[in-house]
Amino acid sequence: ARGRTLEVAVGTGLNLQYYDWAQPAPAAATEATGGGGEEEAAATAAASSGVTSLDTVDLSPGMLAQARARVRGSPGLAGRPIAFQQADVAALPQPCTRMWRLWRLALGSS
Repeated sequence: ARGRTLEVAVGTGLNLQYYDWAQPAPAAATEATGGGGEEEAAATAAASSGVTSLDTVDLSPGMLAQARARVRGSPGLAGRPIAFQQADVAALPQPCTRMWRLWRLALGSS
């Protein structure tokens, strides 16, 4: 996965540790050069090679509570841009519905 990612039926969050997260560009390098040139290209390549943010959905509030606790308790996940949404997958909230449509289009189904 890379870029903004949606995980449906996240459950207790057991799979979250396996995501390959994009590495942010060092702020000092970007500021020193005004954000241009080779440093900008390197930052773009880093962002395109991993997950930049993760939206998760699950029907069960109890499962989401466990997933949130797992993220808080994991040094590799705490502080990452992970959002949790309690919802029925068949009736995803608007931002997720848009991602769902894009995913279906990418797979060639309607």
